[in-house]
Amino acid sequence: MVTEQALLRWADPRLHWDRSAVAERAAVGAWNAPMVTMGYRYDSSAIIDPLLTVPSTEDVAASLDGAPGSHLWHQWIGGLSTLDLIGPGFTVLSATAVWDHAASGLDLPVRRLDRAWAESVGIGEACALLVRPDGFIAWRSVGAATERLGDVLRTITSHKPRRA
Repeated sequence: MVTEQALLRWADPRLHWDRSAVAERAAVGAWNAPMVTMGYRYDSSAIIDPLLTVPSTEDVAASLDGAPGSHLWHQWIGGLSTLDLIGPGFTVLSATAVWDHAASGLDLPVRRLDRAWAESVGIGEACALLVRPDGFIAWRSVGAATERLGDVLRTITSHKPRRA
């Protein structure tokens, strides 16, 4: 996708630099520049139920919506960026304490965020996001599915349980 976007811009550099060229970009399938670097989504075995279709090819904020396969987006919360909350491993982001117990047995940090942020990424009050170390969202729970967290982590890391 990035190579395709670069070739479109090579043919017409105005598609990259001119913010008002919305109709021209749409006509040839070009995306607004911030979308190419931050708004794209992808599918892999390390993403559960990816949502590959972006809501907009022009508005990066619309595409940073917590969908599996998308980037975790920056927002200031209590003096910290949401990007500062993820660590060298996987991180659970949620607005509720119900995920603390499920994550503790897996040695995953849980970062609790406010309700407004949780709503903005589609997890509401009881759900959670599992964020990969590279800042991509690996999984968005549906409901308070804390019992699925271990299976999800094993699936995305391809970790097979040891036999006794």
